[in-house]
Amino acid sequence: MKKERLPDPSKLTRVKGPKVRPEDINPANVKVRITTYISEDIYRWLKSEADRTGTPYQILLNQTLRIAFDRDNPKALEARVKKLEEELKKLKAA
Repeated sequence: MKKERLPDPSKLTRVKGPKVRPEDINPANVKVRITTYISEDIYRWLKSEADRTGTPYQILLNQTLRIAFDRDNPKALEARVKKLEEELKKLKAA
């Protein structure tokens, strides 16, 4: 049986990964896996809307929840609009 050789730490090189931007860890951009129960009629409606629009139903569910969230939180909506305006300016400048 061969003895396992460990790498020499002095010969290791550091690999730089992508930089994490503050918006990458913004709660609005982070997805969380959950398990929940919803009424069957709501599920069927979501699936039919997803089929009609060509949007995956989980994305449609998230968008629907986002609309309700933004309606109750005007500051969150203002922040999202500001972010979109900044992205549009970047696109126009490019």
